[in-house]
Amino acid sequence: MGRPAVGGHPPVVGRRRGQPPRDEGPDGIRRAHGGNYERLAEVKRTWDPENVFRLNQNVPPAG
Repeated sequence: MGRPAVGGHPPVVGRRRGQPPRDEGPDGIRRAHGGNYERLAEVKRTWDPENVFRLNQNVPPAG
């Protein structure tokens, strides 16, 4: 028997939903954000090009 559903939703397998990514390096951060990673990097380039907010799990500004 698998893990019970929480809040009526089945557990997510393969992605860590609702939790910040652990320190898994750049590849882990990219996996955690999935298809949104490129968009987040573009937003970061616009709003934080100097990468001031780089603590914790960081999406660096797009190159």
